[in-house]
Amino acid sequence: MSQTTYQPEAASHGDHPAGNALAIGDYLSAPPSREALAEILRMMGTRPRDMLRREGTPYVELGLDDPALSDEELLEAMIANPVLIAAPAGLAA
Repeated sequence: MSQTTYQPEAASHGDHPAGNALAIGDYLSAPPSREALAEILRMMGTRPRDMLRREGTPYVELGLDDPALSDEELLEAMIANPVLIAAPAGLAA
């Protein structure tokens, strides 16, 4: 099964491989846990800053453009403000 997290108003969805079940989760109403988001980032081979949504979010207001912020600090901001998570992110199980 594959799972895609998305923001309904902003995400555009592509085609999914035939034969895969699809579980879709709205991460704004049911945000991932810190551990789950860290695992998604690890599996994608990316860092929190690479998955931050900047426009239409509190990115600037929260000072997240500061390059001195650690991955842990950015991850905590993403969990506290799920709208900062750029999506969709798809994972095959």
